Amino acid sequence: MTDFSFTAAIIQETICAEAAIVRGALTAPHVLMKPDIYPDGTKWCALLGDDLQTGISGFGDTPAQACAEFDKAFNEGRTPSAMLAERERG
Repeated sequence: MTDFSFTAAIIQETICAEAAIVRGALTAPHVLMKPDIYPDGTKWCALLGDDLQTGISGFGDTPAQACAEFDKAFNEGRTPSAMLAERERG
């Protein structure tokens, strides 16, 4: 492999890795589903749905943290009421 082909391979690998990062960011649940993001007390809330009991939500100290928690809840398919029911069952 010549120096140029080695450099080209590294550039191609870097571009593919960066494209994967961009794709992940553009397909995150909070980007696709567009939850409402608003301050709630001392935290930020990202909420998709009419209320906390039936919607999917995430809370954090910043809007970005709230969105990350929203993505986690969305990917796990868990609503706040489902989490409460699970706790009550023990």
